[in-house]
Order: sequence, then structure tokens, then C-alpha cells
Amino acid sequence: MRLSYLVWFLFLAVVSWQDFQKQEISSWLLILMGALGTVIQLFEGSVSLGGWFGGIFLGLALLFLAFVTREEIGYGDGWLVVVMGMSLGLRFSFLAFLLALGISALVSGSLLISRKVKRNYRLPFAPFLLAGSALSFFLYGG
Repeated sequence: MRLSYLVWFLFLAVVSWQDFQKQEISSWLLILMGALGTVIQLFEGSVSLGGWFGGIFLGLALLFLAFVTREEIGYGDGWLVVVMGMSLGLRFSFLAFLLALGISALVSGSLLISRKVKRNYRLPFAPFLLAGSALSFFLYGG
């Protein structure tokens, strides 16, 4: 397993716990991981410059959606995807993000159908991104 994946999964586990407990993500952790992910990529060289910028663009698109939807999608989630793009590039990040959306849709739908939650209930996205990243790792390869 490459160092970039190992660091990402450790970081995302901490952030997922934080997001689950407080429904917020520490900006200091995001800054630290963005810098660390970029430095690791410089040494590993596993992500092209285009893939690095593409991964950032994916997160920026999510931040734009957070703005447009008045934070129905949290800004922290957008910044988390920016950091993932910096750490792992566009291909991995896009697949992990799509898988996370699918998993969150299944869980949300199940909770709504079973009437365990109401329509305006907010689920933390970081744990789903962790699950999507794990599936992406196994599908995309490490």
C-alpha cells in the first residue's frame, strides 16, 4: 500500500469520527492533510499534475454546490473532497466520491422508508466517503 493511501485512510477515519460526533470537520486537519497529501504526491509521483488539479476541481465543484444549495451539502464536505483530490488525484477521488454518494443514497433511502428519520435529517458525509474510498481502493487498486 502506498503511503498516500495509508495517510488518507488514517486521516479520513479521524475526520469521519469527528463529522459523526460534531457534524463538522476541523479546518486545521484539512489544511494539514492537504499539505501532507501534496508533499507525499511530490515524492511518490503517483498522481500527474493534471490529475492533481482535476481532483481539486472536483472538490471545488462540490464547494460551488454547497454555496448554491445554501449548504445542503456542507462546505466541510467540499473541502474534504478538495483534500482527497490533492492527496490521491482525480481518478481515485471521482470513483470514491461516486461510490460515497451511492452508499449515502442507499442508507438515506432506507432510513426514510423505515421512517427512522424525517426528510430534513442530515447525515455526515465523511463516513460515506471513507466507505467509498475503501471500495475505490479495492476496485481501482492501491
